[in-house]
Amino acid sequence: MPLGVAEMAAEVAAIAIVLKPITGPSMNPDLATAIALARAAFEGSLTNVRVNLDLIKPDSPKEQSFVSETRKRAEALNVRA
Repeated sequence: MPLGVAEMAAEVAAIAIVLKPITGPSMNPDLATAIALARAAFEGSLTNVRVNLDLIKPDSPKEQSFVSETRKRAEALNVRA
């Protein structure tokens, strides 16, 4: 679930960033807040994912695959400036 939150937070930030140049100046504070909150949710949830993955000690190829694939998904995410 934390990985899903990170993915959605990255999407929210991306949408807010795209909206910034096409909205009026009165929307700037709202978009800045949306981006800041999305980044906070992103960083917090991604940290949670990393910590949880580090705690898993895979006992099977299936578990090892899960850890590897989840780590790849997490590392592929980013929030643009």
